[in-house]
Amino acid sequence: MADWLTSFTDRDQLKRALEEADLAWGDVRSPFDAVDQPSIAARAMTAEVDDRNGGTRRVVQSPYRFSAAEAGVRGPAPYRGEHNDEVLRDWLDVDAGQVEPGVLLAE
Repeated sequence: MADWLTSFTDRDQLKRALEEADLAWGDVRSPFDAVDQPSIAARAMTAEVDDRNGGTRRVVQSPYRFSAAEAGVRGPAPYRGEHNDEVLRDWLDVDAGQVEPGVLLAE
């Protein structure tokens, strides 16, 4: 295989041979180049989010599309533990008064 691949004089010749053989091929790109491709932009695969330090940063969105739901970035990633109390109240179905920051109060 290596001999066959290196037998081509230029990249376009290799691409034509791969297409004639009905073989899938593609360019290998760095993550920095990949996100700037037209197909990525057309599907809105990245989003700019607040970096919580006065700027923004680009993050990858969910590639999935649903007929009756939205998937995607909703904002910056929370700090570790930032929403623990809110999540505990929701999961355990308790009121805010039953949760002290960082500690679930017994009834």
